[in-house]
Amino acid sequence: MGGERVWVEPIGRAIESLRSAALIHDDIEDASSLRRGLPAYHVVDGVPFSINAGDYGLALAFKLLLDCPGYSDALRLRVVNEFVDTALRTIEGQAVDIGWARDRRFDISVEECL
Repeated sequence: MGGERVWVEPIGRAIESLRSAALIHDDIEDASSLRRGLPAYHVVDGVPFSINAGDYGLALAFKLLLDCPGYSDALRLRVVNEFVDTALRTIEGQAVDIGWARDRRFDISVEECL
């Protein structure tokens, strides 16, 4: 396989789709009005569309992985399994972050974050 673009590009697209979906949901959950200095998606198009867009991004990420050209079924399953673990850790981390905000905890140490 090496580092040929055809092998890694679908995974990169899936990672970006997961990241974008997570940020859309994060802005809603944190009531953030801005993302990179511009109005957050939910501010522009509303919460329902934003939740739907985030959900779509998550589903698209898995579709991109399942459609990886040239991957054997065994490799595809291995990649999807790793990706699921990453998605679960991301969602779990967001839940912890939401809990800290709810509890007004702003003294979080690096160790607690990790």
